[in-house]
Amino acid sequence: AYLVVFHILFVLFVWTYWKSVFTLPVQPGKKYHMSCADQERYESEERPEVQRQILAEIARKLPVYTRTGSG
Repeated sequence: AYLVVFHILFVLFVWTYWKSVFTLPVQPGKKYHMSCADQERYESEERPEVQRQILAEIARKLPVYTRTGSG
């Protein structure tokens, strides 16, 4: 029984390793890139706390949605 469980887990490990190593990376879509104006605004700011605030504003506009455990 231990050998059966071991070999099943081993095959799953090898398969996921193979997929992760030999799958080509994919670039994120254009909707996830910073606009030129936001990027210039971020790069021109020198204070780290203001840069964090700019990034937080940009992140709020991203099309990413989360769900709670209850739906």
